[in-house]
Amino acid sequence: PGVQTNMIREENPLGTAGCLKALQGEPDDRPLFIMNGDILTTIDFKAMLEWHTGHDNTLTVACRQYSFQVPYGVLETDDQRLISIREKPIYFFNINAGIYLVEREALAYIPEGVYFDMTDLIEALNDAGLKVGTFPITEPWIDIGQHEDYERVNRESHRYLSLEAS
Repeated sequence: PGVQTNMIREENPLGTAGCLKALQGEPDDRPLFIMNGDILTTIDFKAMLEWHTGHDNTLTVACRQYSFQVPYGVLETDDQRLISIREKPIYFFNINAGIYLVEREALAYIPEGVYFDMTDLIEALNDAGLKVGTFPITEPWIDIGQHEDYERVNRESHRYLSLEAS
């Protein structure tokens, strides 16, 4: 209730940001929520909007912490000299969660009729010196863009149905 959605039909694929050019010039000045269609989440959109406006960002990227454990000892070397060894280290990264808040002024940085992804828009805004920020999410977040992940969510749907209750 109270949510307005728009669909943009593309003649040729324009990428994750290229299609947004069609919204330039609309009288609405509110920021745009953009979300990849293969994401399941219970992100607090209101909190993200408050974060975005509170930090005066032109674009905000939702990010999620991702960790990866190397199953081996990792050697730090200088040429052939061993400097240190870390046994099975865990590395932490902030990953792009595929959810964005975009101020309408950012649409001017999207070329007309050209394939242009959100990562291209982020780079263009950074190059222009505009503020691009991140919003950390801790809520459940599942990317079902890979066939195996989609099938896993379907097999284990009882686990993921509880996303609504979170």
